[in-house]
Amino acid sequence: SLLAGHCCRCRGCCRCLSPKMDLARLFEARGRRGEEKRDDDEDDDEDEDEDSHVPEEILANPDFDSKKMRMPPLQNFKHLMQPSDVEFEDVQTFCLSSFNILTLSPTIGRFKSLRELDLSRNMLRSLPSEIRYLSSLRVLNLTHNWLMLLPAELQYLSNLEVLDLTFNRLLKSLPGEALARLACLQRLCLNQSGLKSLPSSIGSLANLHSLNLSGSPLEVLPASIAEMKALTVLNLSSFRNLPKMPAPVVARGGSSSGQPAVWFPRLEQLVMCNVKTLVLPPALCGMRRLRSLDLSHSTICGGFTKLKHLTELRTLFLHCCNLSSVPPSVTSLGSLTRLDLHGNRLTALPATIGALGSLRYLDLHENKLESLPPAVKGLGQLVNLVLSKNNLQFLPEGLGELKALEALDVRKNQLRAVPPGVFTVPMRSLLLENNKLTSLPEVKQLPNDFTINYNRISSLPGTIESAHEALVIRGNYLTRLPSEIGKLTDLQLLDLGKNSLQRMPKEVGKLVNLRVLCLERNRLVSLPDEIMHLCQLANLELEKNNLTSIPTGIGRLRALEHVDLRRNAITSLPREIGHLKALKTLQLSTNELRKLPDEVQHLESLQVLVVGGNYLTAPPVSIGALARLKRIDILHNPWEGELRRMIGRDFHQGVSRKAWSADLQGEVLRWFGRLHRTRHVARRDVDLAPHLVESIVCLVWQ
Repeated sequence: SLLAGHCCRCRGCCRCLSPKMDLARLFEARGRRGEEKRDDDEDDDEDEDEDSHVPEEILANPDFDSKKMRMPPLQNFKHLMQPSDVEFEDVQTFCLSSFNILTLSPTIGRFKSLRELDLSRNMLRSLPSEIRYLSSLRVLNLTHNWLMLLPAELQYLSNLEVLDLTFNRLLKSLPGEALARLACLQRLCLNQSGLKSLPSSIGSLANLHSLNLSGSPLEVLPASIAEMKALTVLNLSSFRNLPKMPAPVVARGGSSSGQPAVWFPRLEQLVMCNVKTLVLPPALCGMRRLRSLDLSHSTICGGFTKLKHLTELRTLFLHCCNLSSVPPSVTSLGSLTRLDLHGNRLTALPATIGALGSLRYLDLHENKLESLPPAVKGLGQLVNLVLSKNNLQFLPEGLGELKALEALDVRKNQLRAVPPGVFTVPMRSLLLENNKLTSLPEVKQLPNDFTINYNRISSLPGTIESAHEALVIRGNYLTRLPSEIGKLTDLQLLDLGKNSLQRMPKEVGKLVNLRVLCLERNRLVSLPDEIMHLCQLANLELEKNNLTSIPTGIGRLRALEHVDLRRNAITSLPREIGHLKALKTLQLSTNELRKLPDEVQHLESLQVLVVGGNYLTAPPVSIGALARLKRIDILHNPWEGELRRMIGRDFHQGVSRKAWSADLQGEVLRWFGRLHRTRHVARRDVDLAPHLVESIVCLVWQ
């Protein structure tokens, strides 16, 4: 076995193994040692013995599932240890996660070089005292267990840096003296534990920089917590009521100068989100170095006046706090660079919002704002402004003065016009969809990421000279395109679907770099012949228009791969369509086609052909040469009724395939026998013919 110092594959020493030891191999080794030879009776006795070790506290817990106890993976691996001269010096990482272990063997102490031990998602109630020998351990993961106490021998883990005790609901206390001796501990996770108090010795952890206490039933924090001068991250989220905080250390001269007391002098990030009743603690005033504060999803009582003392604060999260107005103390935070207020009930912004001169990111989406104050022009450093899902009817002219602005999101508002100054800002993203815009100002250049879908725009300005690589204007009232559209030679994507276009200007042929042209759901009756110049076009979508024919120049679009012509009035296809050697998908359903040209058989790359819902009087025999065809839809054509009559009522009544007439078999084989997917079926092979007939007849019958 692996733990006996041998490799399952090469039978060599454990030095041939990688430093990370996976327990999946351990179980393989266990099987090789003959564990499967135990009698069923012995297994039953062992299960009963193991069940007897389950503590009553675990059995009484509603989250405990007794069925997990009967899963065969390891529950006590001490019987795997064989010789006394076993060496484990090379094992540095040991993963024992998710194996329902009840008791950890004392043999764990032999892993003298172990640096990381993962015991998460088991059923451990305690740890053996031999853990004291793991002096090289850096990371100890004990999440999702049933630990009730920690051994005092934990103090000998002098190099431990990370201790994770998340989701240990039965853990009611910590060994204070042992915890105080973990001088190298940098990260301590006690979230979702059963702790109601912390030992005062926690203040001795001079190197601890991250402490997570979220979701624990703590009622008060020890006074010594103020001694943790290295702490930079503190998580106090998911409480019903925030734990009572100790009286902070008074700064020198604090009483005479009137300065607030100092608490956690190096704390940079404080998380107090998802607190049902949150009263900002007085000690918040003394967190001079605090740079990030998260109060989201909390019901805040008692006001925000304490925030004005956080002069170094850079990030403030106040989203989903049921706020009806922006607290005045927020606008006094001159160093703020990110402010998140989305998901509240804000109806207006204060006139002092312009005082946030360092602000770079402002999120106000999903509020009830009806207008923006002119003072927003004071946000000279603003890079990203999110205003979606509000009730804005207009934007202030001052937005045009925000020269640093790169992204503006005003989707799903009630905007009827956009000030021209907005387009003078060299933005990379401007999102205007789902508004009530009827026109665009005379602009020369559009942002790289520009969307104006689902508005009421009937025409585009003829002054547009640049639109980067994509122009998407779906769901509007466009009836025509300006001839200046030909100037956008860098366009690779032009999406004008769901409009009212009746024709396309011939200048569209100048878009030589265009790869995707989407014109579905318009009123086009024809396409210009200049479309043949789009030599890079790969995707052409013309679904649901009024087209009656396709220009012969389509044969020159040699890069075309996908063509969608569904729901038109096309009566015939040009013979030049056979020149599209790269075409993979051809959709022609719901038209007025009576015949497919024989040149279709030259579409050597075609994989999908859809011609259902036309007036084809006979199946397209020419498709027999399409070797790569994978899917074909030829239903709802006149010839379908003839095939149904050939099938007769016997098929509907469930007659055997062998009873189908030879005429029916021969007819189907004549239509489809040369397809690639049925090439293994010979015309003369009468015994295999019904299998082919079944697939075709069932498709038609459905």
